[in-house]
Amino acid sequence: MNKGAYATSGAKLVERGYAAIPIIPGTKRPGELKLGEWVGKSNWREEYTRRLPSRFEMQIWSASDAGVCVVCGPASKYLVGVDIDTDDDAVKSAILSALPPSTIVKRGQKGATYFYRAPMIDKSPSWNLPYADRRLAPDGKLAKYRACDLIGPGRQTLLPPTIHPDTKAPYVWIGPDALEDMNPDELPELLPEHVEAITAALLPFGYNAEPERDPNRPKFEASGRADDFDRPIHRKLNDEAINDFDRWVPHLGLKRCRRTHGGWEAVAEWRASNGGQAFEKRKFNLKFHRSGIVDFGGGPRPYTPLNCVMAALSLRDSDGLDSAFRWLSDAMGWNTAPVVDMPIKGPSRLASVAPEPTEIPVAAYGLSVVEVKGGEPVAEGEGEPQDTATLDALEVLTHCPGLVGEVIDWIVGTARRPNRVMALGVAATVIGTLIGRRVAGPTRSATHLYVACLAPTGSGKQHPLDCLSLLLRSAKAEHLIGPSEFISMPAVINMLTRKPLCLSAQDEFGSFLKRINSRNASGFEQGISKIMRMIWGISFGDYMTPEWAGRAAEPIFAPALSIYGVSTPDEFYRGLQGSELENGFLNRFIVLKTGRTDARVPPLEQGRVPDALAAGLGELFRWGADENSLTTVRVND
Repeated sequence: MNKGAYATSGAKLVERGYAAIPIIPGTKRPGELKLGEWVGKSNWREEYTRRLPSRFEMQIWSASDAGVCVVCGPASKYLVGVDIDTDDDAVKSAILSALPPSTIVKRGQKGATYFYRAPMIDKSPSWNLPYADRRLAPDGKLAKYRACDLIGPGRQTLLPPTIHPDTKAPYVWIGPDALEDMNPDELPELLPEHVEAITAALLPFGYNAEPERDPNRPKFEASGRADDFDRPIHRKLNDEAINDFDRWVPHLGLKRCRRTHGGWEAVAEWRASNGGQAFEKRKFNLKFHRSGIVDFGGGPRPYTPLNCVMAALSLRDSDGLDSAFRWLSDAMGWNTAPVVDMPIKGPSRLASVAPEPTEIPVAAYGLSVVEVKGGEPVAEGEGEPQDTATLDALEVLTHCPGLVGEVIDWIVGTARRPNRVMALGVAATVIGTLIGRRVAGPTRSATHLYVACLAPTGSGKQHPLDCLSLLLRSAKAEHLIGPSEFISMPAVINMLTRKPLCLSAQDEFGSFLKRINSRNASGFEQGISKIMRMIWGISFGDYMTPEWAGRAAEPIFAPALSIYGVSTPDEFYRGLQGSELENGFLNRFIVLKTGRTDARVPPLEQGRVPDALAAGLGELFRWGADENSLTTVRVND
């Protein structure tokens, strides 16, 4: 694969503080690699308007043929672009007279984009002008073109040397500087009065500001006319939907709909068969492919995603486009409530309903269980039943800066069944162990953790366990690797005496709990949970060990045992007795419940921690030098 523009400038931009993300080659769309193939990334706003890309994301993108774009707004230290898109020299001069000078200027097909820093601007206005020859649009009104566009928060713009999809030539910098050579705080500042000055400068050219939208007016409003599909918001939704069929096509309710290698296919059940075939015998003429949606029955008929939704949902009334827009925008994640499949009842199958919350059987005891129903549907009859609805609350938290985020990305990148929730448990316990006994929060709480990750069988639980030991070894901290299981309470004491700071990775954790909580367990086995309860909350105090025949009691300073255990949900809860719920043992655990994801070929090399990540972990472990010293740091609330 030939390396693209991201390999040239992506990492440099991120190092400067700009949220640079990849563009699908030959397009203007942000994308991601799935099984070595580029697909559209519809949720790039949710991810990259709040954070910079991680080191491992950049590593993957820089080794590909991706173009590069930058996300404007707070993620890029309030970067904005003013795009002048006209060949009219008089209009250009008028706009430039309203702008402060900028040395960062990009040129594409025509016009130019000038870059600024604009912390006081939170909108992205556009200025449309009538053509100089006063031509008319099909509705009899003056036809207009986009003369100027402010690319602000929540939007992205392509950067050199990305190839323009129309001209097949690269974007170029035409100013004396390139964006990757300048820090955001060095850019000239664009103020609200500059935006007002652009408006004033374009009034002589026929600019007429659009009226302010009534806040009480419905959010989605459309007449249903064909030209409504030319609205920018509809084009944007269609563009995103054509690149992510998995988010909406399965929910249309088509009776015969199946996945294919290149997308999806179905029967266009809203029209009659051309050959009079019974529905069960009709061909799969409706094809969903990234190149477009086409019904090949009776002559090819193309569809946009909104067209297709209107047809599939049988929405033919005057507000059909409005309803289709609601449904498709929900399916693409533009709104908060997830779309769920609904049975076919009459002319409409439209619904946007949040599922009922999952019942947690131990909630009465104060246990906080975070459940993520993630991944794609598994084949019928394979594994345990999965809920295909996705709750993104915890997934969002796994995209974080720093070493925690980099560890998560590496584990996911090397996994055959990628699962960010399981990776989060490993990252949190590994980092907490590397800085253990030396770092405290505002209340002097320590960083050791008890984490139980619950997932069905066949979820790839072994891979995060393997990564845990690899990460500690890469940091030259292999002596912090604890036992895979505790046989008795004295074994726990012996281990803490030798290594008060350690991380124990335990497979089949539910079986371990069942053994120590069994009525037939010995006193030493039952004592394990008591010791674990006591040392969990000591933080930076002394723990005085028990004394028994042949062994005197002795103090252990700041015991910091972390546990990362994996189990199936049923086995985990069966391993708990009522006393363990009441005595606070379970309350000390962070319980992460997740689902099963589809298998794939991992995009990153397995079995070896990258040098950059290993160096970062090692530096963190050696920070402070003295293992018995305590460094108190401030953390966010």
